Amino acid sequence: WRTLCFFLLCSPMWLCFVPGLFLVVLGISGGYLGLGNVTYHGVAIDAQTSLFASLALLCGHQCILFAIFTKMFAIQENILPHDSYFESFVNSLTLERGLGVGFVAILAGLGFLGTAILEWQHRGFGLMNYSQTMNIVIPGFTLDGLGFQTLLSSFFSRILKFRKLN
Repeated sequence: WRTLCFFLLCSPMWLCFVPGLFLVVLGISGGYLGLGNVTYHGVAIDAQTSLFASLALLCGHQCILFAIFTKMFAIQENILPHDSYFESFVNSLTLERGLGVGFVAILAGLGFLGTAILEWQHRGFGLMNYSQTMNIVIPGFTLDGLGFQTLLSSFFSRILKFRKLN
């Protein structure tokens, strides 16, 4: 376990950021395809695809955040050399910007979920079409999850920068 932790500490970009970026791209692509309810060579790409894509997007987002925080910590503790490009990127990620992005994502997600509830109400709170409903609910849950991760991550990033700022 110590070796794994050492590898993660010394190479967070290759071990977490790149796979996280791959998962984010896969999640966005799969989510987009899943919304279209298409069939490709006999394979139905529907709400189930969106659900798996949502998981990929959430996990990818978390991997990217983990890589950023790990590199911030490793540089701060002089385990990794200073990286001016990375440090300018991290300095542009302020608490206020993170909170703004997080709240916008949460509000957008709540908008999707509110739309689903209004549609359910319009149908007399009876049964709804699964595929159509999931095409509204899955993006709503995903945006709320991403927004919440972003809010907490913004605070954690600020905590990691705390010693530098004082």
